[in-house]
Amino acid sequence: MMKNSVQDKILPVMVVALIGAAFALGMMWGKVQVYEKGESLGQVDGVDNALAPEKVIELDADSQNELLVDSVYAYGDENAPVTIVEFTDYECPFCKSYVDETMGSIISDYVDTGKVKYVVRDLPLGFHASAVSAAMSARCANDQGQFTGMHGLIFEGQEEWSLGEADKIFKGYASELGLDGGVFNECLDSEKYADAVEADSQLAAKYGANGTPSFFINGKMLVGAQPYEAFVEAIEEALEN
Repeated sequence: MMKNSVQDKILPVMVVALIGAAFALGMMWGKVQVYEKGESLGQVDGVDNALAPEKVIELDADSQNELLVDSVYAYGDENAPVTIVEFTDYECPFCKSYVDETMGSIISDYVDTGKVKYVVRDLPLGFHASAVSAAMSARCANDQGQFTGMHGLIFEGQEEWSLGEADKIFKGYASELGLDGGVFNECLDSEKYADAVEADSQLAAKYGANGTPSFFINGKMLVGAQPYEAFVEAIEEALEN
């Protein structure tokens, strides 16, 4: 009788605990979906966006200029009439989708033609274990003139290095690119650019960029791995103003 009485008391507690744990896991999964996967929290100009703000965010001139200072890398003409600032996470699959499907067309159609200056900044999300290391690797490669090469390899190999041994794989990329391995390895191992990556994350938060990828096109925010047409519309609007 004593044993049954104890069990009767413990069982409801266990049930409540299990329900609470399931709820917490659901909340965490929901956050991952919202931040990264693009579930809609609203609309901007009729387009569903992850973390879309209630109102379209448009930065003033001083704020736009702050986004250009000490960036990771910039493509294109310094004096181009339109500037795109991207906040990216190398471990985000939707950032990879954007790179694979859209970024190349923007570069060829607008950057290479002198219409757009394209600026890259970092926003590694906290639930991506190797995103900071990936961002630092791109910066370390940039020290030796190979930002674009490392950027491409990191996104190309995302499914591999995100499973583990990321630093080892990044060092392999450096060798593949013909970089000075000793210099690159020291840069990465010493976390030379950890503060710079964190500064980018703080800047993103300051201006409302909470998910990846996020873009500011002449100061107007566009959120998510949007189709190429969405960028064309935003760029052409900026060219007209």
